[in-house]
Amino acid sequence: MSHINYLIWRPTLLFLSIAAGLILIARLPFSWDAWQPDECRLRNCFCEPIHADQLALQPFTALSDLPYILCGLLIFNAPGAPAKRRLLQRALGAVLLIAGFFSFFYHASLTAAGAWFDLMGVYLISETLLFYNLSRLQVFSRKVITTSFVVILIFLGIQMALAPGLQQICFIGLLVGAGCLEIAVRRIRQPSLDDRWMLAALTSFALSGFIWVFSERVVSCNPAFPIPWLAGWHLFSALAAGFLYMYYASER
Repeated sequence: MSHINYLIWRPTLLFLSIAAGLILIARLPFSWDAWQPDECRLRNCFCEPIHADQLALQPFTALSDLPYILCGLLIFNAPGAPAKRRLLQRALGAVLLIAGFFSFFYHASLTAAGAWFDLMGVYLISETLLFYNLSRLQVFSRKVITTSFVVILIFLGIQMALAPGLQQICFIGLLVGAGCLEIAVRRIRQPSLDDRWMLAALTSFALSGFIWVFSERVVSCNPAFPIPWLAGWHLFSALAAGFLYMYYASER
């Protein structure tokens, strides 16, 4: 029990340290004027006042990425993972951490470079789920899966640099692929899983998607009452990733 408590408190204390550090640096004086701005800096997509004289131009939205970091740390240090799922534990925990920092960089800078890193973080999470489900079919070797992961990630990076307008199609394609492979695993290998975690993950992701679509297409920013809706996407999508890990961890 003391070992488990240590594994829980260690990532929690590390998270609190990271959160405190990001809160402090968010207010530091800094100018992003030398960087190419993203269109959301020009039209304020995220309904938060822009603070042009500090490192985090939109501090609340940037700090709303902290749930990814907390979830990543907790997954990475989760106790009792069997050896065959330890790879998922380390991979998913790491990519959630990376996605959290990448997204913080974007919302702090609102630059074109930041937008590239932000979407690459999203791709990393969805691609990790896709290839983990592929590995569960036990058809391809780890070397083939790893090589394919890297090749597709490079392709996605080039796509984000040359044709960023295709990002939603690529993201949906990765998620649909992960979902189809999950169905294939359930039908072919018939594992025992706790479906309550999958239901929680789907509910959280649906809420995050609703907030994303609602804020982009329905809500207009009111300068007198700005609401950074994107924080809801960050929170519920991070929860969805955490619930998905619990779902996979229940596999027997």
